Amino acid sequence: MPEGHIAHFKVLEQTPHLLGSQLRLSSPNRRFETGAALLDASTVTSLQAYGKHIFYNFDARRVLHVHLGMDGSFAYHRNGNHNGRARSGAWLRVASPTLAFDLRNPKVCELIDATRRDRIIAALGPDPILVDTPPRGLAAIRDVSRPVGEALVDQSVIAGVGNVYRAEILYACAIHPERQAATLSDDDLANIWSGAVRMLRAGVADGGRIRTVERRRDLKVRDSRTYYVYGQRFCARCGSLIRRWTLGAQLAYACETCQPLAV
Repeated sequence: MPEGHIAHFKVLEQTPHLLGSQLRLSSPNRRFETGAALLDASTVTSLQAYGKHIFYNFDARRVLHVHLGMDGSFAYHRNGNHNGRARSGAWLRVASPTLAFDLRNPKVCELIDATRRDRIIAALGPDPILVDTPPRGLAAIRDVSRPVGEALVDQSVIAGVGNVYRAEILYACAIHPERQAATLSDDDLANIWSGAVRMLRAGVADGGRIRTVERRRDLKVRDSRTYYVYGQRFCARCGSLIRRWTLGAQLAYACETCQPLAV
C-alpha cells in the first residue's frame, strides 16, 4: 500500500512536467468523466502532497484530489506518448507536453475546491516529511486508550505513516506495537517522530522505495534484506522469530526480543 513518501515523491516527479502547463485530461474507464471534462485544457498552478493525499491545484474552485489507497498507482507512458493505450483500471489520463500518465485504481479521485482541500488537511495529523521537530499536538497520541501500533497508523495522529513504516519505526524505537499509547514518555514520542521523519524522507529521496535497513551503519545486519521486521520471518539484528498478528485490521510485526512488551 502506498504510504506518505509516495505522495511526496510523485509530486516531485510530476511537478516539472505539469506546473504551469495546460493539461489534457480524460477518463478512459469513464469513472471520472465529468471531472476530467471540467479540468480539460486547464493549467495547474501548484501541486502539493500532505500525508497520503495529493492535490493538483488549478484555481480556488478547482482542485483535483487523489488518494491512492491500497491499490492505486500512476502508470507513465513511455516517451510521454499522449496517445498510448490506456492502462487497465485507468480512472484518469493526464497529459502535458512532456509527460502522460494514467491514474489507476485510486481510493479517491475527485474534484473539490480549495476550501474542501484545506479541511481535509486540517483533519490530518502533522506530516513528518514537512515538519522537523515533534509538534505539540503529537502528545495527543497518549489521550486515547489504545495500543501505540493502532495510534501510529491513525492519519489524524501522524499523516503518511502506513503499515510498513509503523513496523519499522516502532522497531527502531524498541517499542512493542501493543504497548499502550498512554504509557509513552516524552522521549518515546520524540524518538517516534524522529524515526518517522528520517524514514519517510529517506523513502522520498530513494525514489519512492522503502529501505529501512542501513547496512553501512548497522553492522549487525549481514544479509541483503531491506526491512528489519516488516514481512520478515526472523529479526534482521538478533535472529529471533518475528511475531505477526492482526492489530487494528492490519498485520503487525515485532521482534519481542528487541521490542519487549512490559508486563
